[in-house]
Amino acid sequence: MHSCNPGLYTDVILGLPFLKVNKIITDHSNNTCVAKDNGYDLLNPLEAPEEKEPFMSLQEKHHEL
Repeated sequence: MHSCNPGLYTDVILGLPFLKVNKIITDHSNNTCVAKDNGYDLLNPLEAPEEKEPFMSLQEKHHEL
């Protein structure tokens, strides 16, 4: 089985009522499925951002040094 989105457990078919209620625009030629409200592309999600180091106050940094 081939999935367009490797993060999904299985292929999903979204019906027209679901697409309409959630304001999702599909573009078959560009292989996109974009939520109008926030611009999120269901078929091409962005990479997860790198985790940042926890915040450390200047006093904590000074104490660590």
